[in-house]
Amino acid sequence: MRPATLPSAACLILILGALPACGDKDDPSDDTGADDTGVVDADGDGVPADEDCDDSDPSVGAPESWYDDSDGDGFGDPDNSTEACAGEPGLVGNAYDCDDADPSMPLLVDQASGTASGSGSTDDPIDSIATAIAAGPGCIVVGPGTYTGGLTVSADLILGSLDGAANTTIDAGGTGSAVEVTDGSLSIGGFTLTGGVGSTALGDQSLGGAIQAWNATGLRIEDCVVTGNQAKYGAGLFGPEKGETTIADSSFIDNVAETTGGGFYVGSVVIEDSSFTDNQASYGGGGYITMGAGSADADCSFTDNTATNGGGLYVADAGSFDGGRYSRNSAEKGGGVYIDDDSTFSGGEIDGNNAERGGGVDMEPGSTLSDTRADNNGATTYGGGLHTTGDVTLSDVQLWGNTADSLGGGALMASGSVTISDLYCKDNTAASSGGGLYLHEVNAEVTGLVLEHNSAEFGGGAAMSSSQVDTRTGDATIVSNEASIYGGGVHFEGNGGWYGGTFSANSAEHGGGAFVDGLTAMEQAFFEGNTATGNGGGLLANAMFGLTDGSVSNNTAADGAGVFVAAGTSTLLSTSEVTGNTASGSGGGARVEGELESVACDWGTGANDNAPQDVYAAGGDHNWDGVESFECTGTGGCN
Repeated sequence: MRPATLPSAACLILILGALPACGDKDDPSDDTGADDTGVVDADGDGVPADEDCDDSDPSVGAPESWYDDSDGDGFGDPDNSTEACAGEPGLVGNAYDCDDADPSMPLLVDQASGTASGSGSTDDPIDSIATAIAAGPGCIVVGPGTYTGGLTVSADLILGSLDGAANTTIDAGGTGSAVEVTDGSLSIGGFTLTGGVGSTALGDQSLGGAIQAWNATGLRIEDCVVTGNQAKYGAGLFGPEKGETTIADSSFIDNVAETTGGGFYVGSVVIEDSSFTDNQASYGGGGYITMGAGSADADCSFTDNTATNGGGLYVADAGSFDGGRYSRNSAEKGGGVYIDDDSTFSGGEIDGNNAERGGGVDMEPGSTLSDTRADNNGATTYGGGLHTTGDVTLSDVQLWGNTADSLGGGALMASGSVTISDLYCKDNTAASSGGGLYLHEVNAEVTGLVLEHNSAEFGGGAAMSSSQVDTRTGDATIVSNEASIYGGGVHFEGNGGWYGGTFSANSAEHGGGAFVDGLTAMEQAFFEGNTATGNGGGLLANAMFGLTDGSVSNNTAADGAGVFVAAGTSTLLSTSEVTGNTASGSGGGARVEGELESVACDWGTGANDNAPQDVYAAGGDHNWDGVESFECTGTGGCN
């Protein structure tokens, strides 16, 4: 028997008594109840009349899931449901019946009216869940009260409460797990599970504070509150390893794992409309998934959890996880999510988390991040939105408004080959270098990159340390970034390169488009409309630098509006355009204090000419388009 679907909160409301529905009333003066579009909703409950079970009663809405009750015992068959209105004959609002041909099932447990020798019928309930389980039924229904934990399930079982988690508790009392599943599947709904310290049935480690179900063939937890449990692994839930696992409409709160999985430790899981709050662990404060696949819908939240790695979630051992919202979680690495070696995370919204490294997300070698947005996360050192190590893959990732107290406001990537497809970094800030990105010893293959409105002292858009970026297979836009000192668009240190892309409207004191402070090659890079309050509106070369098949146009600066070549350095411009740049001081096209070689370049004429001159030479010998006789020396201008 598969784990059954337990009743939704709406179904329980219909069992226990209807509550008023929410919705905007139509204008009372409108006798028909029709809105401006002609849709009739006479009772104003938000459900159109043609979909409403009773459009004269705002407490009654659209049809909901109801279950067949063939044996007439008041409990429904989880395998036979239909969308219907309340009161239809033969249907009930719960799914607790494991044998709808046998009116003696499920057994009823009621602490107030039951006895140890009860038969489990509605007229003669049992007083203990453990006693009912020992009788071997497939399903048990439990009345309100606090029941003793330490329950052991060894066969397929549906276990549900009548009055919900607020009124029905299983308390382990500091001994073992609240519920342990040694075999079979368990579907449990409508309980508060607390006081568990974990089972040692699988070894000498405490596992599964509230539920230990590693060997279960399936598990469904619905409408439950899992709180105040402890264990070394999986304080709220441990397992199943391989069985189908679903967590629906449930809350995991204040569970503490000594090492791994504060909220849960599972092989795979589907999470629906559930929350994980204030849980703690060394690895995976909110949850830990290993080897399998997990998913969470848009109504699932991981909030205020803490860990050393993975405050909200830890994905391990080539596992994968999709979806969920992660807010205000904290860790040393991966405040929101930690993606371990060869693992995958996608489809998440990661907001307001904090960590030393990777305020939003931390990625380890071989991992993949896709279809994810990380906003307003913070790192005390590296990677406000994202921190990566080794070879990683990014696809459809947005990093907005993240901050780092040192390097990489949007992201810091280190020591590996990075494959990027559609990365958008906007409004990120680093106190030191790399407002949008900081790359350290990275080789990045990029198809689709936007760095916009990021800021730092060095490298407002990006800072590069012994790294190279190749964007020639797609578009790269570095626009409107700001550096308070060097490199509004990008700042280069060490040997590196950048191939492809447009650098526009960036600004800095020196090097509005780019500041080069290490041996650097650029190809098919275009610098348009950048600004420096000091030197090098388009580019400032403070080390050996070359630009091939690119352009430096319409940039502004005090000196060297297009290119500023510092003393003791050399720059090669090849088959490129240097036009329309304007300096308030000298060197509209270039100011050269070191050495400049221009090969087959267009320096503009007429309206595209540089001002006040193409090249202002402060000293050195210069090869102009391969003509050795061309020299600019001293302090005069050369056109």
